[in-house]
Amino acid sequence: MELLWMTIAGLLAFALGRNVIIWGFLGYALGWPVIIGAILFPANIKKSEERIAKINSMTERMHDRQQSATVNKEIKDFDTVDDLFKQLDKK
Repeated sequence: MELLWMTIAGLLAFALGRNVIIWGFLGYALGWPVIIGAILFPANIKKSEERIAKINSMTERMHDRQQSATVNKEIKDFDTVDDLFKQLDKK
């Protein structure tokens, strides 16, 4: 049960812009009352917006990296694994 309260407290802390480690530990030590405390304290909007911006930029970079990796490689249809390796060795 402690793991559940740790997870919920950590997710709430992340969403509300607080320190995840501290709130996760409090969730482990105190249990469900920490959730009430996490909700009642004011949210750190600036920090949560920074976290969301970092996540969005990271997903955009991953998407761009995947796009560039798939656009540069043109592999024809293949019947066996040997045919695939022959195509890859030519490049």
